[in-house]
Amino acid sequence: MAGRHFSYTQDRKWVLPRAGNLKKAANYIISQRQLKAPQLPGYGLVAGTCADPIEAKSAFMLNAYNAAGLESVATLLKAVGDPETDIYRAFADDYRQVLLKAFEKAFAIGRLIPTAPGRWVPSCASDAEGRGLQFMALNGEHTFSHRSYTAFDALIGPIWAIYLGVIPKSGQWADWLLEINHRHMNRHAIAETQPYYSRHPELHLLRGEHDLFLNAFYSGFTSLADRETFAFWEHQHKVSIHKTHEEAWALMQLRRMLWVESDDALLLLAGIPEQWLDVGQKVQVTNGWSYFGRFTLSVERLQEGGQIRLQWEPDFHTPPGKVLFHLPGLEVLPGKGIRIQRL
Repeated sequence: MAGRHFSYTQDRKWVLPRAGNLKKAANYIISQRQLKAPQLPGYGLVAGTCADPIEAKSAFMLNAYNAAGLESVATLLKAVGDPETDIYRAFADDYRQVLLKAFEKAFAIGRLIPTAPGRWVPSCASDAEGRGLQFMALNGEHTFSHRSYTAFDALIGPIWAIYLGVIPKSGQWADWLLEINHRHMNRHAIAETQPYYSRHPELHLLRGEHDLFLNAFYSGFTSLADRETFAFWEHQHKVSIHKTHEEAWALMQLRRMLWVESDDALLLLAGIPEQWLDVGQKVQVTNGWSYFGRFTLSVERLQEGGQIRLQWEPDFHTPPGKVLFHLPGLEVLPGKGIRIQRL
């Protein structure tokens, strides 16, 4: 979270007095790594609890967060010129490599899962000790929780590693994980229970899978938002109302629908429905904060088959490599580019 905060602000004065505590947090993660038995599947990782399950396992969600945290500490220390930056960068790099090896082994031993007629893909357990999807109960383990058999795999499974940048979002592993998730873990494009724990909607958006994102966004929003209180249920079976966790994730999905960062690119309006650009509709973001800095954006269609007015005013602290506008339902004629009017 400190790394995310710094991405927005680039406030080095905020980092300086916290550098010592950031190192303590990183040292705690490093001290918990299992380094005594290289032959065991969780070697180099942290075995602990993750979300609700009380069993200490080398969960991929837990370790993906740890890897992202160590990388953030190294980035923050570098930003303030800390002399121990290289030490923590080396720890972060080693942790990532160990985690990637654990994933490689998990996919190698994971059972094949059917995803389409004649198509089977390798599966990956939710932890380094597993042999495949937990809901298959290959070792006779308990799989039913939160009124679902797929909670472990769908909510705290390896998809988090894509979201946290450990697994590339466009690689073969990501293809397999999302393919299995889409075919076996979801009902109406969202997880069977506590759907906002699953990060597949954001990943579909980042991969340019626009319709899959929109299906998940509206399925989650309409099934969990209470129409009387405007608060969110935690589950579709109407247990635990007023969950700020769900409300925050719904807002973050809306934010990413309007703007989202992808490596060095800023994607604008990447997830909006085509109807939002009908004649008479207007999409406006005022002082939106991104990891590159603030911006103001306004888009409206003036007439059917005619002009669109797009106003754009960036105020970046770190200019992105590129800014991409997604304008669904609009066609740019050859030789007729889009002219951007500065506010």
